[in-house]
Amino acid sequence: NPGANGIGPISQLVRVWEMLRRGGELDGVRLLSPQAAEVFLARHRVGQIDRTFRVARDWGPGAIPNSARQPEDADDLPYHYGPWASPRAVGHSGNRSSVAFCDPDHELAVGLWWNALAAERAHRARTNAVLAALYEDLQLTPPT
Repeated sequence: NPGANGIGPISQLVRVWEMLRRGGELDGVRLLSPQAAEVFLARHRVGQIDRTFRVARDWGPGAIPNSARQPEDADDLPYHYGPWASPRAVGHSGNRSSVAFCDPDHELAVGLWWNALAAERAHRARTNAVLAALYEDLQLTPPT
């Protein structure tokens, strides 16, 4: 099942996003050219209705750029990065079980993994709350 085949430690998945955030280099080793990393993080399809999720969202090549235009948009988006993620945040999520992404504008790579599957709305709420708290704790929210 291509949609449910990730097996491994979340810490290693976060390292992939950290490598992409750093332009293809990690721990002094170049794994991708800066151009290849940028292509992977870029938006390739913008604002089209996704037939699976039934919402307008953006897509990259195998990853999901942040489609939230306003902080409150994160409440209703499946596979999101919280209300404070920058427009350049990009990653992917598991089926109501995990999320991993990088936010180049905030110099951040994040991975969350849950022990139990929640209903879709409950999963969105818990993910949104944890990611909001993370950005707030790191003082990465816009000034009020």
